Amino acid sequence: MIAKIFAQEDFISHQYCDAIISLFDELSQVEHRDTEVFEITHLYHENQMIRNLISMITGFTQTCFNDNRIYPNYSQIVRWNKNGQKPHYDFPHHFCTSIIYLNDDFEGGETVVGSNLIKPVKGKIVCFNGRDCLHSVLDQSGESRYTFITWHCNSNEWRPL
Repeated sequence: MIAKIFAQEDFISHQYCDAIISLFDELSQVEHRDTEVFEITHLYHENQMIRNLISMITGFTQTCFNDNRIYPNYSQIVRWNKNGQKPHYDFPHHFCTSIIYLNDDFEGGETVVGSNLIKPVKGKIVCFNGRDCLHSVLDQSGESRYTFITWHCNSNEWRPL
């Protein structure tokens, strides 16, 4: 499958990125593989900044794929400490995946989608068809890598789990 990759630099401001990282640091996280994760579902109704961000991400994703039936399934703030993530596909019911890079003060940590290497840049959003394209995250060194990830569904299709 050919990767459909969409990206926009400065999708959110550096100040917005810093505010999300600060929010993450204030909340309790769950360890998942070699990362620390905060599930946004627990915060969505309480935090206007998060609601606005998810609305912006949804609009971007719908525009990229030219389909207003795309909606967010769930989102996470993730702190990556050193190890990346092995090549994988996302769940079949996730139409696409979006990633916002919240910082870039580390070495490595690139996202690989198909044969495309995507360099993390603070404030940049990347959206791709993660259920259809093999993707991974390369190892990093230096500071932790923070991302805001959203997995999206499409109301026009139903895929059994």
